[in-house]
Amino acid sequence: MNRVVKYLLIISIVIVLTVITQIGGIVFLVSWLLVTFLHKRIRQQWSSKYVLAIIYSGLYLLSTFVIVPLLAKPFGRVALPIWSTNTTHLEPATFATVLLNRHYVTPELRETLLKVSKDFNLHYSDLTVRYLDACFPFFDGFPLLPHLSLAIM
Repeated sequence: MNRVVKYLLIISIVIVLTVITQIGGIVFLVSWLLVTFLHKRIRQQWSSKYVLAIIYSGLYLLSTFVIVPLLAKPFGRVALPIWSTNTTHLEPATFATVLLNRHYVTPELRETLLKVSKDFNLHYSDLTVRYLDACFPFFDGFPLLPHLSLAIM
């Protein structure tokens, strides 16, 4: 593959992953650099693509569930609950919301949502409040595509 096409493809992947997840592009770059560094040890070209997919998946999940929640706090964001419990009664409508890092809010909004879900559960004990996309963990004004956003207008 031509080097220019290869790098344009990598740049495109980084942009798309960043727009969708806010951290996916950086994680992809780290994964790609790691596989490039290990390329001499990976003998077959097709297997380096599988290794890239495995490394990216592992680093992305580690980032999403361990690193990002810690780094989001200085940006004034906290994660909403990932699943409902006997005390929260609040969960995402789909787990993709969590995997795409779209479940971050301010601490005040998190407390309000937890209170609303608890009050709701007092009246309707068999129901759980579900949330849709909230916000990314970093930077205000980052559009949550495909939703309409004032940040891009």
